[in-house]
Amino acid sequence: MVGDLIAAVESIEYPRDKLQVLLLLEEDDEPTIVAARAVEASGIMTVVLTPPADPRTKPKACNVAMDLPSERSDIVTIYDAEDLPEPLQLRRVVAAFRDLPDDVACIQAKLVYHNGHQNLLTAWFTAEYGLWFGYLLPG
Repeated sequence: MVGDLIAAVESIEYPRDKLQVLLLLEEDDEPTIVAARAVEASGIMTVVLTPPADPRTKPKACNVAMDLPSERSDIVTIYDAEDLPEPLQLRRVVAAFRDLPDDVACIQAKLVYHNGHQNLLTAWFTAEYGLWFGYLLPG
């Protein structure tokens, strides 16, 4: 899964000098670390290991990331391991922020399952995402 995410992030069409990608992984998740290090050499991605502690959550990883030094942090984007961001997504977010009032601090991109027909569970998740991102959140 991490290889697919890395490939998708590397295909993002955004100026490389304005892009900093941190891949936060649990320090004791050796198979994922090995897979990530194999493709880390692209130059735009840095693997950051988080201390292994429960709960193993995205908020914990975000807290670790917020404590890291960064010269480029006007816009922060968070992807889950299973996400496959569209290549123009970041450019669209920059354009949206430019057009929105200054008090808007967050933009939620539409999420779509890429394997919605794989099995019943992915079909249910696809239906849930369709409801959330196609109907409820835009309202």
